Amino acid sequence: MGIKLAQQIHLDAVMDRVELNCESWVMWARGQAKTISLLNGKVSTDDIQELCTRYGMKPDSPNAYGTLFRQKGWQFMEYKQSRIPSNHLRRIMVWRWNGV
Repeated sequence: MGIKLAQQIHLDAVMDRVELNCESWVMWARGQAKTISLLNGKVSTDDIQELCTRYGMKPDSPNAYGTLFRQKGWQFMEYKQSRIPSNHLRRIMVWRWNGV
């Protein structure tokens, strides 16, 4: 097994664990993300972080944001710089919901 494959398998296992440990938050956040995408044509983790701040719905792990768009039905659209100050202008992905 190559190093990159082993790293991806490890990352997938970690993200599976995070998703399971934050299951109710992930379900809520995915619902919000789908709604935003259907209304605006796109969504990013910035949109969800802003909602979480507004509603006090922070996940137990900040890594939970990384699990939101792993579900089938999400289409990657583009990269953009985050507008959340604590993200220090890092690049984030923008998604569109194409699922059912």
